[in-house]
Amino acid sequence: MIVLAVFLFVCAGVFAILGSIAQRKVYWGLQAWAHRRPEANEPSDAGYAVQRFSFWFGAVAFTVLGFVVIGAHQASFADAYEVEMAARHAASAIRDPDDWWLSFPTASDVAQAARESHSDIEVTDRGNDRYELTNSRGEHPVCLTVEVEGVLLGEPSVFTNVSRGRC
Repeated sequence: MIVLAVFLFVCAGVFAILGSIAQRKVYWGLQAWAHRRPEANEPSDAGYAVQRFSFWFGAVAFTVLGFVVIGAHQASFADAYEVEMAARHAASAIRDPDDWWLSFPTASDVAQAARESHSDIEVTDRGNDRYELTNSRGEHPVCLTVEVEGVLLGEPSVFTNVSRGRC
C-alpha cells in the first residue's frame, strides 16, 4: 500500500510540474508530434487555461488519493482497544474446553480465537501459560494468562486474566 501511495504522490508531483510550466511548452514538447500540422492544431488560450487547470486538478486529486491510501493502510492495523478486545474475546473463547484442539489451550488456539475479533493480531507464547497479543507491528501489547485446574478430576476449570502491557 505504501508503494501505491508513493506512486500517487509522484504522479501528483508530475502533474504539479506540468501545471506550473508554460502550457505552450507542454503542447510543443508532449503533444505537437502527434499532429501532421502542429501549428494548425495548437490550442487556444482558453484551451491552454483548461489544460493548466486539468493538471492542477489532477495534482490535487492524486495528493488526496495518496493520503486516502495512507489512511486506509493505517486503519488496517489494530489499535490498543482492538488488541485488548481481541485478548478478551480469546480469553472467553478458550474457557470452553470443548473448543481446544488438545487437552490444554495452545498459542494457536489463542491466536485463532483472537483473530476472530480482528485479523491484525499477533500472539507470542511467553511460557507458563502466558500469551502476549499485539498488532502486526508489535504495538499495544496485552498479556493473557491462562490457568487450567482440575484436569485429572473430570471437567477442567479455566481461569483467564487479561492485563495491558507486556508479559
